[in-house]
Order: sequence, then C-alpha cells, then structure tokens
Amino acid sequence: MARRFTPKLIFLPAQPVEIRGRRYRYVRRAPDGGAVFEDEQTQEQIRHSDAELAQLLETKQFDVLPWPVVKAPDMAEELAAMRDRVANDEGLHAETIRWWRYVRAWVKSGNASYTKDILKPLIERVANDIGDPEPPGPSTVQKWIKRFREGGRTFEALAPMIHRRGNRAARFDSEVMDLVDRAIDESYLQPGEPPLTFAHNKLLVLAADRNDSLPEGMKIKVPSARTLYRMRDRRIDAYTLVATRRGKEEADALFQPVGSAPGVDAINRIWEIDHTEVTSFLVCYGPEPDPDRIIGHPWITVALDRHSTMPVGLYVGFEGPSLFTAFECLRNAILPKGYMRENYPQIQNDWPCFGVPGCAVPDNAAEFRSPQFPTACATLGIDVQHTPVGKARFKGKIERFFGTLQPQCRSVTGARFADYYRRVRRPTPETASLVTLEQLEYLLHRWIADVYAVSPRRRFEGRSARDMWENSARIHAIAPPSRERVLTSLSLTEFRVPRKDGITFLGLRYNSTELANLRIAPKAPPEFRIKIDPGDLAAIQVHDDANDRHIRVEVDPEQRDVAVGKTLHQYKVARALVRNNPLRYAGQEDIARAMVEITEYGLKRQGKGTQKERRALAKLTQQPGGRRRQVDAPDTPPLPIVDVLLEGMEKVAVPGAAPPQADDIELIARRHGFKTDTMRPRDGDDGLE
Repeated sequence: MARRFTPKLIFLPAQPVEIRGRRYRYVRRAPDGGAVFEDEQTQEQIRHSDAELAQLLETKQFDVLPWPVVKAPDMAEELAAMRDRVANDEGLHAETIRWWRYVRAWVKSGNASYTKDILKPLIERVANDIGDPEPPGPSTVQKWIKRFREGGRTFEALAPMIHRRGNRAARFDSEVMDLVDRAIDESYLQPGEPPLTFAHNKLLVLAADRNDSLPEGMKIKVPSARTLYRMRDRRIDAYTLVATRRGKEEADALFQPVGSAPGVDAINRIWEIDHTEVTSFLVCYGPEPDPDRIIGHPWITVALDRHSTMPVGLYVGFEGPSLFTAFECLRNAILPKGYMRENYPQIQNDWPCFGVPGCAVPDNAAEFRSPQFPTACATLGIDVQHTPVGKARFKGKIERFFGTLQPQCRSVTGARFADYYRRVRRPTPETASLVTLEQLEYLLHRWIADVYAVSPRRRFEGRSARDMWENSARIHAIAPPSRERVLTSLSLTEFRVPRKDGITFLGLRYNSTELANLRIAPKAPPEFRIKIDPGDLAAIQVHDDANDRHIRVEVDPEQRDVAVGKTLHQYKVARALVRNNPLRYAGQEDIARAMVEITEYGLKRQGKGTQKERRALAKLTQQPGGRRRQVDAPDTPPLPIVDVLLEGMEKVAVPGAAPPQADDIELIARRHGFKTDTMRPRDGDDGLE
C-alpha cells in the first residue's frame, strides 16, 4: 500500500471554519494533537485529527471561512474606500505596513488574548527587526489588534483614518450659509473676475441688515475673510467658477472631456504654422556676444507637420509676426534643407523634411488673413483653414511644440524669466545669456535635428518624430517641389503698368528685353502682375499671362548698390529718411548714402534705448537668415559655435564680417535734423506707389 503523507495544519485563534455544512470556530489543540472546534450555535465541541481534516478537505467537507465583521456591519464600504486610499498614497501605505507588522507578530504568536504582558516582548522584537526608532506602546497595539479583528482581519482595516481628522461639526447655521451663498453669487461669481473681498464686503452688508431686526443675543456672527476663502473652495467646483466668471465656452474648453482629434494618415497632409517670441535669450549684434550691442528678444516662426509632429520649417528674426516671416518659414519648410551640411557640419543628423502640404492651419492673425497669404498658398496647391477665433487647441500640435521649446531655452544658465522671484539670485541676463542671431539659428537647428526629432515619444509608442516622418515618407513618398515656383509664389504681389523705361517700384526701375517684348506683345494686359522678394530687391518676377510663366527682371545697373542685398524694409526706411530730410539729401540718388548712414547710426546705437527701439534698429542692420543660406549657401562653413541648449554657456566666436566703424553720426544727425523718427515711413504711407 502506498504511503500517505499527512500535513500538520495550523489555525489562527478563533478561526471560523465549516465542517460538513455547519459553522465552527477553532478553540485549541488537544493534548493528543487534534484540533478542537466549537459549534457557533450549540457551543458543542468536536475534535478532529490533522489526518481527518485533510481527508475532509479533499472531499470538500471542510473549508476555512473568512473573518466576519464583528461589531461594524456597515464597515464594508469604509474598508473598500480605505483599500483605494492605501493603494494610491505611498505614505499611508508605508504606515499601514508598519502597523501590520506589529499585529502580524501577535497573530503568529497563536495567543487568543492580547494583554500588555503578552504584547511587550512582541513589540520589542518587531521594533528591533524593522529598526523602528519609536515603537508603539502596548495600549496602541491593543487598539490596532481590535481594529484588525473588527475589520474582518483585513489589511485595510489597519489603515490610519487620517481623513477623519479635524472638526467636522458645522460652525455656522443654515441662515449664515444662505447669506454666504448669496454674497458669493452676487459679488464673486460674476463676469470680470471680481476678487473675493467683494463677496466678503457684500456679506458684511447683508449680515448688518439682518442683525438690525434681531435681539442682541441672536445676532449673526459673520465669517472672516479667511473663512470665506475656505468656504469658497469647499462649495464651488472649478467648472462653475470658470463658467460664471469667464463664460461657459472657456469652462467647457478647460474641463469638459474631449475625444481624440481627427487623425492624419500621412505626412504633408496638414501643417500648422505660428509665431512665438523667444524671451529666454538676449540677441546682440556682431560676431561675438557683446553686452553693449544687445538687440532684444527674437521671434521664431515654425511650421509643423501634424501627422509626425515634426517641425518642417523655421525662420528666426526680429521682424515679428508678419507676412514676410510667414513666407520665409514656408520657403524653408517646402524646400530641402541641404544648407545644413554646409553651414552646420557639427550637427550630427540632417533635417529630412520638405514638400508641399495639402493644407496649412494658421490662426487669425493679420498676416494670415491678408489676401496675399491664401493666394500664394493656392498657387502652390495649399488649402488654408484658419482656426476659430480664440481656440488655440485647433492647432494644438504646434502650441505643444512651443511649450516644449521654451522650457528648453529657460534651462540655459542666465535665461530670462518673466517672474521676478524666479530671476532672483541668478546671473544678470545681459552678461550670461547673450547670443548672436547666427548662434541662435544654429542652436535651434541643432536642437530640432539632434534632440527633438530623435527623442522617443510616448504617443508614438517609443518611436520618434523623425521615425514617423521617415516611415510615412517610405509609404506615401514626397513630390519634389519646384524651387522657382516656390520662390516666386511666396513673394509679395503687386500690379504695375510697364513703360518704355520698364517697371517702377518704390522708385527702383526694372527693365529688360523680355519685359519690352511682353509690353508690345499682342493682347498684352494693361498692367502686369509682379512678384517682389522682400528679402532682396535685386530683381522682380513679372508674370507672362500668355505663356503662364514668370520672367526675372533685374534692377537698373545704376541702382544695384541700393537694391542688391537690401531688404524691402531697409529700403523703405531709407527712402522715408530722404523724403523727410530734403535739406540733407538731394533726392532719390541719395538713398545709397542714407542707407550707409542708417547702418552706421544703427550700429552705434546698438544696446541703447528701449527694447522696441533696439528691435527696430536690428531690422535695419541684420540680413534675413535661414532662406538666404538655403538658396545660396556660403563656400566656407562657419566654425563650431556655442551650443547653449546642450553644452552650457561657453562663448565661442562665430566667424563673420566685423561691423563697420561708425563716425560721429549723432553729431551729424543733430546738425542736420536727422532723428530716429524720420527713419520710419510717414503715417498712411505703406511704401507702395
């Protein structure tokens, strides 16, 4: 016969069990080793050996029952709530574990009672084992054991009832609370966001009116302002607060649950475009950062692909939000960025984004509402969908991108902060966070290519934005854009009537043989549509309606020194200066001299005046970046420069032309009435003739 093993069974004190359908409670061990159980109804005792219990357990006639809740039948809901609190609060969980270790030592001791004499050695042993510097007393452990037994011997029953602490009795009667609610409704939950002090003043008035009709012993006690603040936090939910003070629409945008935005299945389907001001850097003029040549904060314009969240285009400058910056950003986004390998050899990764999008999503700024923006986009086959007014969440991808970029800039040593208390004890920004415009362009290009684009994203299950772009590009492919068509379409549009000497724009003459042939061709239009590049006035593009093409017309050779390499803004300012100072300048032929003097004056005034004046001067002395290098990359790439976002604030010189030495231009300006105000066009003059 096969040998049969009989295990030794162990039971907790007063452990409830079920034997052959009847409920018993464990009492003790008999002298012969058997287990003694007591019937819960008749109190009769029975004895079973471990072998008998094992056989009953195999035949399903013996079962160990859970501990019932003895004195608190309504404690089930409380235990369920405590289970959630313990699971979500690390501190509460740790304290519950500590209590459980003392109670578990008593349970394992096998003692049915828990007197102080029994608990003292248990407490000392547990305190030594867990290294408890302040072990509890026997009375405290007795309370824990009592809670453990009454809570059905569950772990959650030992959780500290921290949530029950404090006085929960009402300090004010219902009449006072009615006055509080009325004061808050009439003086606080109102449009315009009035402060809560208005409600407290209203409460004082209401209480005074009510106390006039009450005897001395029954007058209403008015809550203090601090108490009213606590009442507000307990009685008003966040949605009601925002809805009554700012409107239901804003409350819905902040608190109502929303679903996922419509998905985009491929790259270059939808681009989001917007501007932001980089307030963490101070940009200065010159080949190296110089506190005496501070300009101010630059603006960046970014286009971002919605499918991959990959930034596809960038423009950095001081022009601020304008049609020019929007066009420059789109040029950079649509055309391949091969200039990075030549200009920035230190950047490890390239920027693979290019192509023409199917739709552009801007906000309702003036430059995007200008008729020229949708017209230029339509020429390239781009649909424009403006977001609803005041609802930035409709282009949330680029808003989130700016939210990622700005903290990266603020992590730089010496970065500027709007909050005074975050700037205290920090290095002075004028001496710690200075970069040139060329350095900032390099930093942004490197951060996009080497950091942002290759960082794993949780929403992409660990893949990066670059991975999403490349995977989609392999499947859907990208149609190569026409460089000439892009450069022509993203330019300002004007209409001019040609004459024998060509086309005149802002006093600049453009003429060629092809233009003369267009003017005398059969069915020639009375006026021609021309395209002006705001970044360079050396030539214009004239549209040939008969052949549906653009021809390039160079500026008159006598005016090349005025137009070549000059921006439209610089030329308009110089022209206004000549027009407003007839005693100093002879006329149109003195625009070149005015440009030189403006540049010298701007260089001398760098770092002086208000930030608005510095930025205005920067537009006169800085050439547009990004696209200028994208079209015509220099033969010699720049030397390595500072990498603020990745390596700290080491200052490395950036190669470039040194600013010209300025003469005593201020003395000349005072003598001839040359003021900075005259550098601006006159009111109502948009510079177009």
